[in-house]
Amino acid sequence: MATTKKKESLLKSKDVAHILDCSPDDVIDLARKGKLRASKQGRFWRFRESDIVSYKKRVGSDDLPKIAIGRGRPRKGDG
Repeated sequence: MATTKKKESLLKSKDVAHILDCSPDDVIDLARKGKLRASKQGRFWRFRESDIVSYKKRVGSDDLPKIAIGRGRPRKGDG
């Protein structure tokens, strides 16, 4: 009896950013530095969900990059 292995779907950096609560750019930076397992398909990065879950468990949420809110230039009339 042969066992069939379920094919795991690949996630985009935007999906991973949502899971890790950080920006997609931070996700790609982690992949480039080798801290987060990923594969490159053409010019796009792809991530296995199981790798993301294990990464999140390994580093904990306190060590993850945070989304910066309100970064940018002030609007005219502010400040």
